[in-house]
This record gives sequence, structure tokens and C-alpha cells, in this order.
Amino acid sequence: MARGVAEPWTEPLAHPLAAAAPVDMLNTTLAAVTSLDALTIRDGGAEWTLAADDVLFVAEPSACLTPIPHAPGTVRGLACIEGRPFAVVDSAADLGARKPGGALVVVASGDGGVALRVDAVIRKGKAEPVTGASPDVLSHLAPWVPPAVGRRTAAAPPPMAATISLLFVTCGSVTAALSVTTPGAGSRDAGLGATIERVGLVGSRQPLRATGVDALVRVDDFLLPARSLADALPIPPLERTGGAGERWAVVLGFDGQQAALLVDRVIGVTPCDPRQVIAMALPGGTSQLWLDRPGMPPVPVVDAAVLFGWPAAAASAVSCAPSAVADDVQAEPVLTVQAADVGLALPLALIDRVLEPDSAPTADRTPGALPVFDAAVALGRRSRPRCRTLIRLRPEGSRPFVLSVDRTSVIAEPEFPWLEAYPLPPAAMLAFDAVGLAAGMEGERGRWLYRLRSRLPSPAVLPLPVRRCLAAARLGWVAAEAMPETGPV
Repeated sequence: MARGVAEPWTEPLAHPLAAAAPVDMLNTTLAAVTSLDALTIRDGGAEWTLAADDVLFVAEPSACLTPIPHAPGTVRGLACIEGRPFAVVDSAADLGARKPGGALVVVASGDGGVALRVDAVIRKGKAEPVTGASPDVLSHLAPWVPPAVGRRTAAAPPPMAATISLLFVTCGSVTAALSVTTPGAGSRDAGLGATIERVGLVGSRQPLRATGVDALVRVDDFLLPARSLADALPIPPLERTGGAGERWAVVLGFDGQQAALLVDRVIGVTPCDPRQVIAMALPGGTSQLWLDRPGMPPVPVVDAAVLFGWPAAAASAVSCAPSAVADDVQAEPVLTVQAADVGLALPLALIDRVLEPDSAPTADRTPGALPVFDAAVALGRRSRPRCRTLIRLRPEGSRPFVLSVDRTSVIAEPEFPWLEAYPLPPAAMLAFDAVGLAAGMEGERGRWLYRLRSRLPSPAVLPLPVRRCLAAARLGWVAAEAMPETGPV
């Protein structure tokens, strides 16, 4: 994308009618819609008419908008309307002057639709002549959106297939699987047991002499009671070296409580066929779930809730957990991370590995060293870089690099399938190929995740403001010896 494309976005218009067209052009546009049902739009003291067939939805203003990185000033964020993402554009130069209430009018475009934030919408049967009808509101507020060709209707979200999402972790020589349940679903009434809320590095650990608790750990600046995964494994975790294990914590939640399950390594989330999870009776009357996949050793499926005295998950919760899988691309597992107020989904095919916490970047560029970037600064969501969890990425067709994110949050695939990122402005479209509804990012619902492209663009094609963010996001370099070429992601 050329530099000049981004420049007009820096100064939002006072109102789409302020410099849209002369009065005679407005009257011509009005004449074209007088024979149709129409909606009269009022906003900022102006009034214009839209053909009802050009409006996909009229909804209440969303209280939960997902920020769009590198968006023009008129774009307020990404809203969830009828389960689909729409960019919200607002003509008001001063948001503080915007009165409560109003409406979102989703106007059809060549790529689906864009939501306009307006003061009021009035429906009329047959459109009567009114003074001032907008010739093309979207061409002024959302210049990246192609015009509508004919009449379009909003497509319904594709259906979801039944599958289960399992989080794979290691403890010594043992690989185990934890059932991923959507946060907020776990309750005594639902019978779904504990939920996996996020994954983080263990900052400190203090042994405790308390019933049902092994230690008190610090994870992402929070103190949590903790137990080891080794206590729940049906297989002895052999080949453990002192002090090198249990550096990661899987944060579990149940009925407002939180606790940490300590593991050696987090591999990732993978959708699995529920028919491959079998229950095997053991001597003594106990039962153990196993993931039995052809050509691979069986993997124990562990319910960590019982370690903390929480009710065990119902059997149906494991066998019927939904996951948004529509095809092979949709089924690709992701690692979800947080960068400031933006949630990112990183395809596991893009991730080379999560680096150990002692792999801190330095100012010295040694042979084979990789650059480290703060994801939040690169996306324009923060001004000063920070070094947190480091993830080595290997994009297609370009050199690998290291991304610093605030935290990792392991969740299932989005509640709805991945949707094309057509509502996004061009700068965001270059980095993201799809969006999906978040389930458990910071405990917020109605927010969207952005899926990072496996083939990222060259910095040369990015607009100048984006390149400045990338330059400001540079944290330094990670030496090659900190990134071994063997071992799991």
C-alpha cells in the first residue's frame, strides 16, 4: 500500500454532508430513491435519506467495541452485530459531544457493510422529498470500502461442527491434555467443571503447608494457589531435572475462584474428534479418560478441577464441547495472546516456539540473532515497549522474528467460525486475514480476535505511520543460542 493512501485518514470530516456535494446533486440522488421505502437519518443537525434496501441492520450502539489497529480517526472500533463484525464509523469530531442513545445503521457495501453511528433513524413508507440526502456517505467516512453493487443481504454465520478443543501440556516426560471449556460456562449448575482462563509464566513460587495446595505462585502480577500437574497424572512424570520444570501455570477458574496448575511446557490447543476420547476403568473402581489417536501413544485427559476440591466436569462436557471448525483452514489450532487491548490469534503453523523467560533481548546484534518487537507498540496501542512473553514467529516467505506479548490466553476456537476481515481498513487488512469472537480474553464478551496472517507483508508496502510504529516497537535482539532448533512449540 502506498504512503499516500493513509494520509487522508488523519483528519476526519466534521460531517459527511459538510463537503459531500452541492444541493442540486443531493436532489438528484433523492429522486432516485423516492419510489422506494426509505430511512431518514438524523445526525449532527443534518438529515438525509437512505433506501431501506441499502440498510442491512439498525442496532443499538455497542457498549463493547474492539479497537482496530492503525484505523483512521473516523473508525471507532469493530462491533458485533447479529454475530458478525462491522467497522463502526462516526462523523462526530468530538465524541464528548455525542448524546447518549442513537443507533448504528449498517449500510450495505461491496464487501458486506459498515456501521454508521447516528443520532436517530426514522422509517418512512414511501420516501417523501426532504432537504438533504447524502449522495454516498461511505465514500467520505470509509473511503476504503467499495460501493455496493446491487442489493446485498447479510449472510448468516456458517454452522459449527461438534468437536473438542484440548490444551496439550507436558510434565516431565509425560504429555497430557486438558479439556478447554469456554470461560463463564463453568458453574455448579452447568456441571462443566473448571475453565481454562489463560496461561502465564510463573514469576515466583512459595511452598505452602496447606491442605490441597502445594504452593503460592505469582502469575501476571496475581498471587494464586497452585498445585502440580504431576499430582493428577496416571503416569509417573519421569526424567525431570531439579529446578528446570514447572515454569508455566495454566490458570483455572471456577465459580469466581482461580488457581494455577503448574506444568513444564505448554504445547498448544488442538481440536480433536470426541470419538477418540475413551474412558478406561482402572482397578479400584476409578476411571481415566484417554485420547487414543492412530499411530500415537495414548494421552491422558486430565480434569484438574479435582486437585482444588472443585466438582469434576460432567462426561458430556468433554464429549460435546463445540468448536468452530468448518473446514481444514478453520480447524487450524491457534495460540491466543493479548497485546494491550487487542487480542491476537497466532496460528500454530506460524509459531516456531515460546521462548524461555531468561531469553531477554539485548542491544547487541550477534550472528543469527533475531529482532524483537513489542506487539502492542507495533499495533499502535501503546507508546513504550515492554518485554514480556517472547514468541518466535516464522512467517511464510520472510525471515523469522520474535514478538513480545503481554500474556498468552489459551482458549478454544472462537465461538463462531473465523470470518473474513473485510470490514477492516487497509492497514489492518495487511496484517490480519480473519476475525473471530473472543471467548475469555480478559473476561470480556462481544469482542473480536484478529488472526495474524501466515504470510506477513514487507515493511516497504506499509503506510508511513505503521512503519514508525514498527520502528518504535523494536526491543533489541535475541541471541541464536537462546533459540534451540529442536523441541516442541
